[in-house]
Amino acid sequence: MEFASSGSAGRLRCYSALTFNSVHSFSIPTVLVLLIACGTPAERGDTSVVASSGLDSIPAITEGACEGEGCEALYPAVACRDVKLVASPTDAASAGALKPGDTVDVRTDLHLKTPGIVVLKRDHTVPDEWNTGETIPPPLQFAAGDTLLLLNYIGEGFWKGSHKGRHMEVLEFWGGPGQAETGSNDSAQAAIAIGTAPVIETWLRIARGGREVGWWMRDSASAFVPIGDYGEKWGYRCPGAP
Repeated sequence: MEFASSGSAGRLRCYSALTFNSVHSFSIPTVLVLLIACGTPAERGDTSVVASSGLDSIPAITEGACEGEGCEALYPAVACRDVKLVASPTDAASAGALKPGDTVDVRTDLHLKTPGIVVLKRDHTVPDEWNTGETIPPPLQFAAGDTLLLLNYIGEGFWKGSHKGRHMEVLEFWGGPGQAETGSNDSAQAAIAIGTAPVIETWLRIARGGREVGWWMRDSASAFVPIGDYGEKWGYRCPGAP
């Protein structure tokens, strides 16, 4: 793999080495080192590529959020098994336990531990899908060697991301293990960029009668299942339930 880089041609030689297989085999810290090494001195500056990409402005915790098509972040639920609660995501002190059949109110929060990283292999322009008002945001313009940080998956191929401090919603255009829709070996996508997936912890805030009673980090989708309209709509049931 060649790491020496000077100008656009050098970046392309360097990033061309980041194939799907090589990115998949690197740890995310190693990929960060590669990204720093691949930039020109002006791009590298005095700080890391992550800092220059706006990581400091990324919210580490997104309250009331979830990943995937049709998901809900606020819903009533029933416990399907014994669930031990903690005082908070940063305090492992016991906050009691729930038994199968206990009903609670759930809010899911996304805790970003490490962003996903998309490395641009050539110049590329795509729409910014984050259209929250009447004005259409300007398109997203990436240059070869740029990095896009992936914050979390929305659904149907759309991601929340950050590029040089600008937050966005973008339809995936990259290959590699960071893909959710088109397939990690899609050669057309991989010719544009290679991505790795973000590392996210999903924490559930558990309340009863309008009062917070504890927190639980999701380790199984079957520990709680939604009830009420949301649960009925998607046919959620505890394992083994009729």
